[in-house]
Amino acid sequence: MFNKLTILLIIILTLFSCTRYIHDFSNLIVEDGQYDTEFPNRDCSAELREISNATKMLTCVGYYTEYKFTLGNRFTLPDIKIEEAVKTTSFNNNSTGTATIIHKENNQIAMLTCAHIVNMPEKIITYFEAPYDHYVASISFLTKKMIYCSEIVTDDIEILVLDDKIDIAILGAKTPEAINLVPVLDYPIGNAKKLNWGSFTYLFGFPRGYKMISHGIVSFSKPQPEKYFYLDSPFNRGFSGGLVVGIKDGVPNFEMIGIATSAAAEFYQYLAPKLNNEAEDFEMTFEPYKGEIFTKKLEMIMYGVTQITSINAITKFWEENRNYLDSRGYHLNSFFERQ
Repeated sequence: MFNKLTILLIIILTLFSCTRYIHDFSNLIVEDGQYDTEFPNRDCSAELREISNATKMLTCVGYYTEYKFTLGNRFTLPDIKIEEAVKTTSFNNNSTGTATIIHKENNQIAMLTCAHIVNMPEKIITYFEAPYDHYVASISFLTKKMIYCSEIVTDDIEILVLDDKIDIAILGAKTPEAINLVPVLDYPIGNAKKLNWGSFTYLFGFPRGYKMISHGIVSFSKPQPEKYFYLDSPFNRGFSGGLVVGIKDGVPNFEMIGIATSAAAEFYQYLAPKLNNEAEDFEMTFEPYKGEIFTKKLEMIMYGVTQITSINAITKFWEENRNYLDSRGYHLNSFFERQ
């Protein structure tokens, strides 16, 4: 009898020790109309894939003609005579970023991106080194600019409206062959004023040319969420213009809350010897350098501090240019007035 009771007790203890508790977190979502500060409560890969399909890699190529001068010309900027250039060359200047398709109608599409990606300078001027740094060494003029967008079959992308101060541009393109294949961002726009410290976000873009998705939490350095805010998301070249979305009251309630514009950077000055382009200037030597010393500037990107231009600033920019965009056939109210 004692043995039977002992065996029964062991069985009961074994059953209790193997009990698994399944927790249901679905009821923990608080529908308060605020942006979530935690990871999504369920798998949202399908929604994220749908959103990412509306983001495209954007490349802008500027073609320049460069005129070079010698120090003997002694040209200041107002006195330049192109015909006296000692050498004329050509070069390209490229920039890459991310654009989001926000509109599609008939055979036209509209894309949202950063101004600095597509706004190539009309002139590039270089000067001789000090003490002759008031004389022009070369001047280059932009002769042609082409904008390309991945997966969009067209060579007719143009800048519709642009603002350098807030770093926003809206591009237009005609794609009669591919119009039915172009995915448009089909989620409502949000309100950056309702973001809080720690609001959870996703960021879509093409850093270094790779299509990627990242995440970050919101911070504010100044109380100006109507213009911009900051994320701790990593930022590499190519993420400019990247789409930023937040989640309100759980998946699938994604909302566009801005685009990535820049990363914070620090600049350092350091001493460097004077180097010309002649081969002998680069020969190794163990003798102490006795030539002229110049200062140069080094830029160090502070990864993890990403500035986001808010959807509120983007919407205001659209409202200011709405009449012109409508006159060009780009009726974007279907996107900016979507709730």
